Amino acid sequence: MSGIAPILGFIPPLSGISNGVSLLGTILILYAYWKIGRNWQDPALRQYAHRMIFLALATALISVFLVYKVITIASAAGIDFQSLQDPANLSSIEFQQDLLAAFSGSTSTLSLWSILLFITLIFWAWFFYQANKVISQRTGNDTFRIGGLFMMIGIPTVIVFGLGFLLSWISYWILFVAFLSFPEYPPVTSNGSSNER
Repeated sequence: MSGIAPILGFIPPLSGISNGVSLLGTILILYAYWKIGRNWQDPALRQYAHRMIFLALATALISVFLVYKVITIASAAGIDFQSLQDPANLSSIEFQQDLLAAFSGSTSTLSLWSILLFITLIFWAWFFYQANKVISQRTGNDTFRIGGLFMMIGIPTVIVFGLGFLLSWISYWILFVAFLSFPEYPPVTSNGSSNER
């Protein structure tokens, strides 16, 4: 399950079905980290997993709120949601002016919530990196740390011409490879005891 989770999570959200599959992948990733922390009885890893789950829920709620706010504002201005998805409308100068007029009064609110969403994602990426660093130290497999690092760099750079999406995509593939060699049991120290941190 841990190996397939990054693949499901990396699927680009191009349609309703792929959105659902990508969400399922993200949920499985979070569950995998939580379960690894529990099975290894590693308090640091469990703490990172709990924080990632909390931040993922916060991100989802903020995203839903933003989408609701955009639809509400557009509807109040008489703009049909279907027309927002039509590329021909979006390239029309008249339609763009209508959009600007509709959202001009709510720009600050939407901006603040968007910034909050971005900050929440950055914190999530930081804890994701920390969790992968713990797994990397416990297993001796540096691929986990590298995958987490790509994600930690990818999330903040999403706004830079899609560079972040590429780095996040690479991160999921690196983690897929890392989970293929994941030990079935907690790593053991040279004296035979479980490698507790």
